[in-house]
Amino acid sequence: MEDGILIVRESTVPQGVVVRSDGYHAVYRSTDEYRKIAAEAGLVVVETLENVGYRHMEIASQLSESIIRTPGLSRLGSGVIGPLVWRAVAASGTLGMDLLPRA
Repeated sequence: MEDGILIVRESTVPQGVVVRSDGYHAVYRSTDEYRKIAAEAGLVVVETLENVGYRHMEIASQLSESIIRTPGLSRLGSGVIGPLVWRAVAASGTLGMDLLPRA
């Protein structure tokens, strides 16, 4: 058996398996579920990393949506609010993003 690298970019859930079929069909699995699938295929998982950039983008998106729902600010629209929020998030750096609560 040869060593190699397999990069899997999958959305995960904290535990188990979640199936969505509400207009967007998807199956989300926990990292433990992916480890089981890998083991069944004869693979060994050496390291699992979180996609921090994606998490930061999700936080910025949720923050933008919250601001857009704020009376008085909703008239600005997502075309104005989205870029402003993203610039603020990017300027805050990783440290600022990691202080925000996880969804």
